Amino acid sequence: MMELAVSLTPPEALRAKPGLFKKYGRVYIGSSFCQNLLPDAADVRRLRAAGARAITLATPPLTGAALKQFLGTLGRVLETEKEVEVSVNDLGLLEALRRRFRGRVTPLLGRPVSHDFLRMSPEFLKRFFREYGIKLLESDEGGMVKNLPASTPLKIAFHYPLEYLAMSRLCAHTGEMSAACRRPCAGAPAAGLTRPGGESLILYSNAYFRRNAPCGNKAVKRLVFTPCKP
Repeated sequence: MMELAVSLTPPEALRAKPGLFKKYGRVYIGSSFCQNLLPDAADVRRLRAAGARAITLATPPLTGAALKQFLGTLGRVLETEKEVEVSVNDLGLLEALRRRFRGRVTPLLGRPVSHDFLRMSPEFLKRFFREYGIKLLESDEGGMVKNLPASTPLKIAFHYPLEYLAMSRLCAHTGEMSAACRRPCAGAPAAGLTRPGGESLILYSNAYFRRNAPCGNKAVKRLVFTPCKP
């Protein structure tokens, strides 16, 4: 059975209506792209109180300070959660999860880092996933996922309606690179942009996307919806 999930940043989760958590069996909280949108233990408690049945903590590439911050958050989350999923886009975090939280934290490979892993050999992926206890590879590349062979060892969480293209630590909303962030993206809708040549892009958080749609492949075990409106 296909698992359905919804992906929210912490500010979006604060505005979410309870009906959303009845429709989706799992909630992603955080961001795969901006470390100023890391979730905290209070976000998890609020989601549980609102009716979220399963929770995945979404994390981006991290600085050393942000990595330390998130590991502290994860310890506090595990005071009330028996186990938790973490979507990982930083290989330093992946190693820290293996050393400190194996058995209580289930890692996923998030979209920015999975771009390369999706193209690696099945033999390597089997070993790597077993070594780190990775449950799913997350992707939004419809063409790649659709054409995975029947023999693929991968299990995919497919994200839509945005396909990730690029990201930056430079905030697109403030033009600054600062840890003291007031989250100006919280009240800003996704923005439509046009590249030279006419291609339509979407700015969401601090990353750039184009539209995609769910693709069919038996490797896809989870569909993850991001409810943004450009």
